[in-house]
Amino acid sequence: MSETAQTAPRRTLGKIVDEMYKLKQERAEIDKKSRDLRALIVELDAEILARMDDEDMETSAGRAATARRSELVVPIIDDFDAFEKHVIENEALYLLERRPAAAPFRELLQQGEEVPGLRPFTKVSISLTKKS
Repeated sequence: MSETAQTAPRRTLGKIVDEMYKLKQERAEIDKKSRDLRALIVELDAEILARMDDEDMETSAGRAATARRSELVVPIIDDFDAFEKHVIENEALYLLERRPAAAPFRELLQQGEEVPGLRPFTKVSISLTKKS
């Protein structure tokens, strides 16, 4: 351990909690700004796509960047029961994402059931609220 670490005054737990709260507040402000910027980007994206459609263009460029129209097909579930039936009947598990649902897993654990291939992990975190 360094000499500074040995002689530095130890912060109280209360000061650490306050520091964490201050940092979470700063992060919340940054997150809000990020959400606002994301909304502006979505608006500009829609405007660029509309203008490209109107002008029958696939690319457009400014001085700093080039925009290219791209398309990607993604699934939207209209009928979950039909989709689930298809996955089961065709053993098409490759159509599913790799994350198990946490709430049903916890429910099964509470009922004493085990799910093969899964193990419980207790995520520990701190709930921080402003003092009134």
